[in-house]
Amino acid sequence: MAERGEDIELIGLKENRSMVKFKGACTGYPFPQMTLKNFVEAYLKKNVEGI
Repeated sequence: MAERGEDIELIGLKENRSMVKFKGACTGYPFPQMTLKNFVEAYLKKNVEGI
């Protein structure tokens, strides 16, 4: 994402949920849910224990 000027900031974790903020080119992106589900959620489930 960074190479396209996009970024996601982790705001916090609560129980098994994460809160994120889209930044950069992501701010006007019309499908943030798709990015969250297909990339961020998949990455967190694979790399973070307990999520």
